[in-house]
Amino acid sequence: KVDACWGISGSPLFVSGLHCEPFCNIRFDDILILLGLAWARWRSAQAPAEQSKDATWKPPESFIRNTSKYWVQPDKVVLLKTRIVEHLPYLIFGASQSEQEKLLEPFALLDLEYRDGMDSHAMSAYSGTMEESQLLSSVYFDSPDATSYRERIRREEGARLVRFRWYGENNQEDDKEIYIERKIHHEGWGCAKSAKERCVLPQEDVFDFMKGKFDIEAYFAKLAANGTKEKTIKGMKPIAIEVNKMIQEKKLQPIIRTSYYRCAFQLATDNKVRVSLDTQMSLLNEYVPNGHPSKPWCLVGTDTVQRDDIYRFPYAILEIKLQDVSEAPLWLRQTLNDIGAIQVHKFSKFQHAMAFLHPQRVPTLPHWHKDFEEWHKAKDEKKLRFGKGNASALLKSDTV
Repeated sequence: KVDACWGISGSPLFVSGLHCEPFCNIRFDDILILLGLAWARWRSAQAPAEQSKDATWKPPESFIRNTSKYWVQPDKVVLLKTRIVEHLPYLIFGASQSEQEKLLEPFALLDLEYRDGMDSHAMSAYSGTMEESQLLSSVYFDSPDATSYRERIRREEGARLVRFRWYGENNQEDDKEIYIERKIHHEGWGCAKSAKERCVLPQEDVFDFMKGKFDIEAYFAKLAANGTKEKTIKGMKPIAIEVNKMIQEKKLQPIIRTSYYRCAFQLATDNKVRVSLDTQMSLLNEYVPNGHPSKPWCLVGTDTVQRDDIYRFPYAILEIKLQDVSEAPLWLRQTLNDIGAIQVHKFSKFQHAMAFLHPQRVPTLPHWHKDFEEWHKAKDEKKLRFGKGNASALLKSDTV
């Protein structure tokens, strides 16, 4: 009633007050990981050969798999995660199940008391030394006339897309690892499968790499001298050469950025079924006329951007990646039905960002674009009705 009378929303103040209360000061990351560990122990008791607790997943240089994508309502995200961990463990890069248990110290939760002077050791454990979701950012490259977008939207055989990706925060540290990735599309009627391949560069070398001034041969010779495996170099070097050539020949430059929190579920010893969930996705216009003239190679936190240069995606994005498997497990298909997940054929973050941040550059819009136009229209109409209702209530209160 207060909101209606005064035309304001008191929910932000109410929510900020709740955050000060002890019963709201809970890290869901810890609880979800602990739940996943509990289910992992139960599965291990039922089938001891499922996975070693000391197994650690290592990402391959090349990813070849079949992917299906779904939109998930934000209020269904926690339910979805709790359903998945019944069958698949959290995949936390660099941490085995045993290491997760040591770092989290699950029994520390039982020692917590929400009062001053609580046990410092328990509080340290509870403060969280790992997170179930990781910030992931990707800068996609395209030419000013959107050559890569046109090739991808038309699903041309062999269409390629370049992106530079990093994990966690990026404060422009020189030694920050930037993954140089090239995705290639192959039609289903051919023998080849769509794939993502990548190499890694320290951030201090990325700008020169973009401008064609980076000595690729010297870089990989240095890696070899420092003990990098020959197989790893053979996998990464051709990608570095190919991407460098693409950037120069097609005049590619940073055009959009995607940032979101990703959690993944997979057996550390098996790549057959992998489930990832991306939440809180923001899309940013990275385009600078004629490209970045000097370092840094992409936009940074101190740069000024316009309101229309940012787009916040309203759904979570669920991806199911299958390798050498014909269809998703029955339990996963049932879960998708229970949460009302919406399957979107060939949904692309890159294409969605281009359609909303660079509509003047793209002659063809993604097939799901109309759905989002209708969604935004309905949302704007709802806001308009709410505003009129507040105004009427305020006028009535004044007359009284």
